[in-house]
Amino acid sequence: MAEKTFQPLSSPQKVRPSVQFAKAMRRNDLVTSIRDNFTLTTWLLIGGLLQGIAITAFGSLALLPTAMAIAYRTADHLLMLAGWKKNRYASEVLLTKFGAQMPSSDGTFGSTPADRPVVVFIIGAKSNHPLGLFGPDYKKIGTSFEAMVAELEASAEKSGFLGRSNWINRAEQEASNETMSVMYFRDYESLHRYAHGPLHMEAVKNWVKVVKRNPHIAIYHETYVVPKGNWENIYINSKPTGMSATSYPVRSGQGNGETVEWMSPIVDASKGPLRVAARRLQMNHLRGYEEEKDDIWNKTYVEGYGTSRT
Repeated sequence: MAEKTFQPLSSPQKVRPSVQFAKAMRRNDLVTSIRDNFTLTTWLLIGGLLQGIAITAFGSLALLPTAMAIAYRTADHLLMLAGWKKNRYASEVLLTKFGAQMPSSDGTFGSTPADRPVVVFIIGAKSNHPLGLFGPDYKKIGTSFEAMVAELEASAEKSGFLGRSNWINRAEQEASNETMSVMYFRDYESLHRYAHGPLHMEAVKNWVKVVKRNPHIAIYHETYVVPKGNWENIYINSKPTGMSATSYPVRSGQGNGETVEWMSPIVDASKGPLRVAARRLQMNHLRGYEEEKDDIWNKTYVEGYGTSRT
């Protein structure tokens, strides 16, 4: 009996999802980068200094705003813990097991995992200056990169750009400012074509000038050209991230013409061929072994959730 096609967990959208959240993403990236640029001790010392100045100027009344803010945040979290207020940290979280598979041009999904190749492009930057991200010319690098991403987003159907997720890297450091983007492209030709386009080549010329006078600025990238059947992913109770945060142009017939819409790759992975890694990777020689081991996972899942994943 032929396996059913993958079940999508969303419908096509007229606007590319990543475009909708671009402003919020840039704002969050900036706040996170500034927060990460200083150690916890530095932030505490800054806060202590400001509080001391306020007390000197206004006396004990200066403690009131701080006390009110702490009381509000404590009450806010207690209400979420008690279930009397919606848990905002779980906003956009999909409370299920899901995977990311590429839809066809008409918005439908097949039943074969990883049935097309994908290119994973990792790019990052870091300032090794004592001032971190406030060091000379570091902002220019970020501005240039965001301009290129905006161009990719605006021409995603043509450029082959599928989406990206941003990260603050190097967790082993007490404070850092290293940012990294994991980007996905339809194929290497799309990435190569953009790399030799006008905006990127202009950025390369500017980079040569910047790094010559500012050797403290580091940039890097890695490219992985992944053939079909050689990639897999799984997400449980997660927000869309990584490949599951990408989107694909699909065409739907309306009237006499076709309309381009954007399809999320998110599909149900609680059963069928996406249930175990060997099948997601099309490694049929490991299927028996993987499915035998998966019985152990399934028993654990039943104990925790009360239902089977199969």
